[in-house]
Parts: sequence; C-alpha cells; structure tokens
Amino acid sequence: MSHEAETVRAVCDEVLLLDHGKLVAFGPTKDVMDLYESPESEPTPQAEPEPPADGPPDVLLPDGKRLRLYVNRFGSQEAQIEHVRVLDPSGAPTSSVACGQGLIVEVDYDAKALAFAPIVCIGVHQEDGTVCCETNTTLSAPTLPRGGRGSVRLSIDRLDLCHGDHFINVGLYHPDSWDCFDCHLLTYALEVTGESSQAGVMNPPWRWDLLKPGA
Repeated sequence: MSHEAETVRAVCDEVLLLDHGKLVAFGPTKDVMDLYESPESEPTPQAEPEPPADGPPDVLLPDGKRLRLYVNRFGSQEAQIEHVRVLDPSGAPTSSVACGQGLIVEVDYDAKALAFAPIVCIGVHQEDGTVCCETNTTLSAPTLPRGGRGSVRLSIDRLDLCHGDHFINVGLYHPDSWDCFDCHLLTYALEVTGESSQAGVMNPPWRWDLLKPGA
C-alpha cells in the first residue's frame, strides 16, 4: 500500500478519495494523500460543494440522477463528455445485465478546440471503487479525430462479473499527460444479475467434472 501511495503522489496532480462509494475529498494530491494516510483522524464525507459559476451546469440524466461538477463529475472541462449510453447487445438502453451477457457503451464527446485527439476511457467499477475492468481508446481502437465532436462505441462480448451493483465510469483524458478533461464517476448504474461465483469479482465460464480416483 505504501508503494502505491508513493506512485499516486508521483504521477497525479489531483486525487479523488472515496469511502464506500461516498466522496471524502477531491483536490491537490498532497492534501488528499495526507488526509488518506493520516492515522489521527477518520475522514468524513465532504458536504456537497456548489458548482463554480463558470463551470458546466448540472445535467439531469434520463434515470433522474443529476450530473454535477465536483460531485460525480470531475476534470478541467477543456473537453467534455456530452452523452453516455449503456445498451444491451440488441442496442436497447439498460441498467441491468445477466452474468456473461454482452454490453455496449457509447460516448459522445466534444473535444472543442484541442489540437490533438483525446483519450476515452471506460471502466466497470464496484460501488467501493474497485476496478473490475477498464480499457481506453489507445488499446486497439480507431484513431480519434482532433478537436470537435466525436462518438465512440465500446462493445463487450461477455461481461463475466459476479452479481451485484456496479457502475460504468467514463473519462476523457489528455493523450500524453493523462490529465483529466472530464470524468463521470459512479454515475451510470449497472446491476449484474444471475448465478455467479460465491465470492470475488470475476465470474468466468466454468464447469466441474467427476474424475475416477487416480485419474
């Protein structure tokens, strides 16, 4: 854990600290990591901050959840995620998939006047922040255009996760520094249903066979 903390301090300008999915702190790496590593005090969730006057307005999502800067939306906003669609394999909107079912995530973004192509990152996370799986457009994806609006689709053939509540996290990043332009965190809920492993995160296909003694 200490080695991981040193890495975070070395590579991150800002850090988000969660406690069982609740926002505890967000800000400069030193301040947040000092709070995280402090043995003297238990962190308590921050009061919901007011969005800055020059920031993007709150966005009311189809499920009634509100997307709000510094609550479940983070980043410089130099480029922005405009829409996120979570779909089943037939293309219908969904917030629930069965273990082993496929999933589609579509992202519309506006890179504005950026002179380079941003990186789109999509991950499936548990409520406590545990990363189940994550990928981005630098990995086997078509080259994104520079600046302006664009859309990408991530198709997952099988989502082999244990049943439970999860979230689709989506981020837009600088291609070199990985500075965050826009990140939607713990916003798009995804329930995984069906029979699954007794414990753990993954639920891969498997079977049991009886073997003869000594086989």
